[in-house]
Amino acid sequence: MKRIINYPARGIGKTTLNNLDNYSNAKNINIWDIIKETDQYSVELNKGIRNKVQSFAQIIVDFSSKLKKIDAYDLAFEIASSTGLLKDLYTGKSPEEISKYENIQELLNGIKEFTQNPERSGKFVSLEEYMENVALLTNADKE
Repeated sequence: MKRIINYPARGIGKTTLNNLDNYSNAKNINIWDIIKETDQYSVELNKGIRNKVQSFAQIIVDFSSKLKKIDAYDLAFEIASSTGLLKDLYTGKSPEEISKYENIQELLNGIKEFTQNPERSGKFVSLEEYMENVALLTNADKE
């Protein structure tokens, strides 16, 4: 989560992450629980940052609620586009950014292929199901 909380930029910097992390460790509370319910905890965040953290949490909660309602490709595409990830990488000029954009496109194409596989014709395929399949394939590759 620490890798995505401020990417693309949401104005949640290292100081905020350190405050959340320190509070989490001191109180032995899962950091996600703190992020989801910042008003329930006395973590040191000013009102503007608290709002940004709450907005991030709402994004995650909203996408989580769609896991069983929107098919894998449509949800993955919505996540990549509505978060600004695709736009951020598309406008990037460095070889690394271009490569990351191409990787995201390849991932989306792979998800689309998975959902449109004739074996699944007409069946709802969740993003969770896609990820489980990828995990199984990865484990099989390791064996």
